[in-house]
Amino acid sequence: MQTEKDAIVFGYNEYATQIVKNIRSEYRTVRYYVMSQESLESALEQGYDAALFDLSDDWEELGADHDIRELMVFCALENTANNIFLTISLRAAFETAQIVALAKDQESGNKLTMAGANKVIPMVEATANVITGLLESPVSSTIVHHLLYEESELKLAQITVAENSKFVGKYLHDIRWHEVFGVIILAVVDNTVSTSFVFTGKGQKHQLDPGDMLIVIGYEKDIADFKRSIGGEET
Repeated sequence: MQTEKDAIVFGYNEYATQIVKNIRSEYRTVRYYVMSQESLESALEQGYDAALFDLSDDWEELGADHDIRELMVFCALENTANNIFLTISLRAAFETAQIVALAKDQESGNKLTMAGANKVIPMVEATANVITGLLESPVSSTIVHHLLYEESELKLAQITVAENSKFVGKYLHDIRWHEVFGVIILAVVDNTVSTSFVFTGKGQKHQLDPGDMLIVIGYEKDIADFKRSIGGEET
């Protein structure tokens, strides 16, 4: 069901485009804010609502065009420093806006949280593929949207299987992950074939190897406990 909120996406790249495609049906309006004339022309040619912006903008026009209390903001600039600066500026200008920021790693994610982002999601290929797959699946788009982009107690995480993990050599279907650890494994990225990305429904026969990446959903505490149990590291 479409909300009465507006959404704006800062940045024009593959990830930002994927977000726009996926949220268009969820919001009353969706607009790109881009930093170059070339990006503006490209977005307009693709049929998107778009406008130019500069990091030095005072955001008065943004406040005039949208109800800030009902605004969803996605900060998806490729340059980490610019993305952090943008988040700080938007939070200073609009205290009640909901800001989702994309981070390239844990360190930039922590900085974006401190800068005022309500939620930070990783800007990495594996998670992008998970998001795409989820939104193309029969799962309710509203539930998925809430999980990925809005406030939710559930988290999406990537955990890499360590060299000395006790799970090395075991098959995914051998373990009841949800019953034992309280997490759901959505997908696994095979370390031996970097392009091999499979959802668990199709990859139950996969044998875990060191370096494999598990994409999981769960509560923050359960994910932390699972990470310790599998002897892996969260990325």
